[in-house]
Amino acid sequence: MKDPKFWVLLILALAGLVLGGLNISLRGAITDKQQQVVARDQYIKESEQLAQFNNNFIRALAQLALTTNDENINRLLADHGISYSLTGGDADDAPATTGEGQ
Repeated sequence: MKDPKFWVLLILALAGLVLGGLNISLRGAITDKQQQVVARDQYIKESEQLAQFNNNFIRALAQLALTTNDENINRLLADHGISYSLTGGDADDAPATTGEGQ
């Protein structure tokens, strides 16, 4: 037991076990972080699609309010902080909207 080779090999074996365990635990943590990043990326992409839908929907409501002069739609848009105006000389042009939905 006084042989230095034994102690060197024992220390190297223990260091290998510690590093192996550390590697396994870090791999699990990295996998969890990667899954979180993928979930956040998916959320961002879905939010972008939803924002585009919201903008189109608000423009359609504003267009409808302009063409029909519907007070209920005007009030609905105003209650949500959305104002609109006709941007072109033709009533068929899309209205410009501003407010919370933008």
